[in-house]
Amino acid sequence: MKARKRYHRVFERTTYTVWLDDRVYRIRLDAPNGFMNTLSGASRGWALITAHNPLPNILSAEENQRRNEALAALLDRRGYSYFPALGQADEWKEESFLIVGIPLADALRIARSFGQVAILWGKDDSPAQIVYTDEEE
Repeated sequence: MKARKRYHRVFERTTYTVWLDDRVYRIRLDAPNGFMNTLSGASRGWALITAHNPLPNILSAEENQRRNEALAALLDRRGYSYFPALGQADEWKEESFLIVGIPLADALRIARSFGQVAILWGKDDSPAQIVYTDEEE
């Protein structure tokens, strides 16, 4: 519960950008995300997850890159389809992945394994939700 109070406003202010092929999309918290309907598996769920900076820790660029490479390798082993993404608030940036076809429970387990406080979650073209990793699955 503590993480929600401390970080929720930052998560709401963040712009979430996804690169699909040669197009750029923004994931919205307050409106449908129509582009998701073009992605196979979005009806099962999608999540935006990073391995960067497990709050409250701030890591070096090299360590963040290593952690995101480990996240990508895990997603590959599990057979998930994913795309590069970026979370940005003011000068703050974190590379992420949009993972398509992932159940919420698995998304939360993966995020927890990388020490993350929250993920973005949705189904189909619904508005994204901020889901905290301390929530019950």
